[in-house]
Amino acid sequence: MKPVAAGLVCITLVACRRDSDLVTPPTDGGVDVPPEAMTPEAMADSVPEASDARSWTGIPGWADCEIFALSKGLETIPARTWSSCGAGCLASPAATVGWSKGWAPIATATFRDGDVLLKTGSIEPTFATQLSRLSDGRTLGFIEQRRPMTECGALAAHNLDSADLVTFFSGKSATIGAVRLVGGTFVSSALRDATGKIAGSQVAVGVDGWGIGTRNGLYLAPEASTTSWTRLDTAEPVGVSGRGGAIVWSSFAGADATLFASFDATTPTALLKTSPEGAPIFPVLATERLAWVSVMGPERAGGIYTGARLSWSDGPLKKGVPVNALSAPPIPFGFVGDPQLGPDHIALVACAKGSDLCPIVVTQISSKKQWLVPARASMRWRRVLTVTSKEIVAVDASEDAPSYRADAIVRLDLGAIDALSAADGGT
Repeated sequence: MKPVAAGLVCITLVACRRDSDLVTPPTDGGVDVPPEAMTPEAMADSVPEASDARSWTGIPGWADCEIFALSKGLETIPARTWSSCGAGCLASPAATVGWSKGWAPIATATFRDGDVLLKTGSIEPTFATQLSRLSDGRTLGFIEQRRPMTECGALAAHNLDSADLVTFFSGKSATIGAVRLVGGTFVSSALRDATGKIAGSQVAVGVDGWGIGTRNGLYLAPEASTTSWTRLDTAEPVGVSGRGGAIVWSSFAGADATLFASFDATTPTALLKTSPEGAPIFPVLATERLAWVSVMGPERAGGIYTGARLSWSDGPLKKGVPVNALSAPPIPFGFVGDPQLGPDHIALVACAKGSDLCPIVVTQISSKKQWLVPARASMRWRRVLTVTSKEIVAVDASEDAPSYRADAIVRLDLGAIDALSAADGGT
């Protein structure tokens, strides 16, 4: 691996270009590719127009956003297809398939039941969200918000169980709610805060509960359709994640952070505190274990790090069972994005001080071995979406793209990780 300096660089997750391009013979990298080739005809708009009332169903329960679900015509939307971007690399335009209106913001993904659910969206003039399967590219759900984004905005929900939900914040009623992409059902509109401090929230929706980190503290709810919320008076969380009945988060008190969990959506339990390994932030919860980023440096509470390391528990998170923390060697990066956790790998985007080197850092849990995967030529990594046993799914954008835009969804074959990191030599 090429040496990199420690300290702070990037203030936004606009990951940086690779030092040299990986030019290798085309290969599918061992990842299945949908057989259909997208033709010019198929790339034309295939989502029915809003004027076609027979194809759209209004979602009752929240008039603020005027949300409609596509109830007829999902099968006419062409499958997402992929092209080779080098050894072990496949790429597809991030734009919502069959929808030419607007551009693509950051996408999210979830690994569930042996497949990846990919959620992509387009914004302006209206917000549209599509849920599709990675394995065959088929669309499972599609919704459109017809009120202006200035009146009703979508929030990101990045945890493992929320890919099929789109969460919305209404400035008019200071309300957070969610809509299921499959079936178009309304979930909840119970959380209200007239201060407006829930705008821009970090949302984690587990199978059995909600956790919403805001500038006004953390809100917990025991069920996804609940009308009862508990507010914890805590500093703004640095990462929120949910899985099943557990919600985990981290928050700072001074320069020290504590990692918390709640198993009943009312009572916080301290799991880990700041140690010589670093301050635990950006937790991500999966069935097999809990993972987080341990950050170092006296100004870490302000997002300025002198280094970081990926850490994880040695087993599943269980109520009443202490967390035994394991860690990989430190990485000298001053900016880190939120990690994604797979069965045996953790991956995130990180940036080094004084350089535009912002690779995806991949850590293998079983061996603690690490790799740096540089960005594609003239592209910047945005964030890692999900990690499976076979691949990493991430998004990137051109170097001159604004930070909110994603240009491509990229699949990196873990079986070819040595080749993918060859430009930096691996570690």
